[in-house]
Amino acid sequence: TPLLVPHWAHTRRQQGTTVLLARCAGLDRMVPLHPLMAALDQFVESDRRRAQALFGPQPAYRNLMDVPRGDPTPAVIAPALNPSVRRRMFEVMLSTFSHMASAGPTAIVLDDIHLAGELTRAWVEFARARPSGVPLLIVVTQLLNTRMSSRVDDRITLGPLDLAAARMIVGSQRAEELHALTGGNPLFLRQLAVTDQHAGLPATIRQAVDTRCDQLGPAARTLRTAAAIGHVIDPDLLMEVLNLHPVDLFAHLEAGVKAIFLDEGAGAFTFHHQLVREALAAGPTGPWRTRRRLPAAPPRHAPRPPP
Repeated sequence: TPLLVPHWAHTRRQQGTTVLLARCAGLDRMVPLHPLMAALDQFVESDRRRAQALFGPQPAYRNLMDVPRGDPTPAVIAPALNPSVRRRMFEVMLSTFSHMASAGPTAIVLDDIHLAGELTRAWVEFARARPSGVPLLIVVTQLLNTRMSSRVDDRITLGPLDLAAARMIVGSQRAEELHALTGGNPLFLRQLAVTDQHAGLPATIRQAVDTRCDQLGPAARTLRTAAAIGHVIDPDLLMEVLNLHPVDLFAHLEAGVKAIFLDEGAGAFTFHHQLVREALAAGPTGPWRTRRRLPAAPPRHAPRPPP
């Protein structure tokens, strides 16, 4: 969604809707409701006159992190421990957005909500269950196979681009080649189109894959090691190299399937896309065979597909 969300927001703003973009990231897991507060701060700073007319000199949401005297609980963890504090935060945030919407159509976009902390996801459920009677739209974007909100009015699933769409992005000359190479992935298409064909995998693709892989916790190391070995996952070799219990290994592989790094079929796990495997193998932890100083394909009873 790197281009889709800003384009949608720009179009809606031209039509008179106030759009607040809230980008979810790791910080949200430490600071309660951080994406929502950051989006409101950006709105206040970008249009101070309008913000003061709506909220007054001191918006109520900015007082949410204040800790009452004598309360030893740090503000950043109080909402998770204290139900009354949590509910107050939720109500103040909903009231703030509803007040904006009472002055005109308002949309909140929570981009990459699969990266959000538990409180932000819980606030979305809270707001969805309490219709405010004002034109307030909540839009969330997330990866496929990640946990979806239980209350969704409309869902749009974005699949790979077809060849005609690829031609619009990269031009006719290399469209067929790059579409076959990327499987229609928009990010891969755009980056490869502006990269020297002999320069290797673009850093932007490696970084995007690395960021998603890091979100899988312990499974990330398993996937990077598997990527350096080959296209087809070798469970026995992975258990030997990483000293993993079979239950842990297959939990890691299932996490890879859910994140669309791996495919499962015909009794084997394979990488969903060759470019993803290359990006993981070139990730920040370095190549598996360099770390371990073991051959990439030790002798086995059954032949293994070449990496």
